[in-house]
Amino acid sequence: APGSQSELFTLMSRAAVHAHPSWLESPGLSSLEAAACGMQIVTGDRGSECEYFRSYAHYADPADPDSIRAALGAALAAGRRPLGDALEKRLRSFTWRQHAEATLDAYGRALAMHG
Repeated sequence: APGSQSELFTLMSRAAVHAHPSWLESPGLSSLEAAACGMQIVTGDRGSECEYFRSYAHYADPADPDSIRAALGAALAAGRRPLGDALEKRLRSFTWRQHAEATLDAYGRALAMHG
């Protein structure tokens, strides 16, 4: 069907770069999906994106067109990412269960510190 999710993933599997250099973003579902489809990622440098993508993304200052242009150029020069690479494996490790366990652990340590 036109506009279906399968059509979206087909198009994403052909693209080289996904750019979403926003002011504040938890990494953004569209960026995560694009990374899983093998695209290079250009994202903002102000939110928590670096915690997810680390060295696998190209970062840009959303207020600076030259910074965005440079990040896009670097991402295009890098080419598509092979599926199954280290970034995809890293992103697949982010699960709700893992998040809940880490949160529970953090609360336990905070309570232990403050009696």
